Amino acid sequence: MTVDELVRGVEIALGLLPLDECPSFDADMSRTVTVDELVTAVNNALNGCAEHASARLESARRFH
Repeated sequence: MTVDELVRGVEIALGLLPLDECPSFDADMSRTVTVDELVTAVNNALNGCAEHASARLESARRFH
């Protein structure tokens, strides 16, 4: 995950870009990018991708 990709995810979340630009941000396949999915992306950028991304997503949701 690069800074460019993180920025793209924020732009998708804000509705400035379509989800088709990077559908992997939509971890729960809701057709939207939410704050918890962006937090997961930042964590992945800092710590590497988790084997089970859904576990991190669930963890991030507890803070939301």
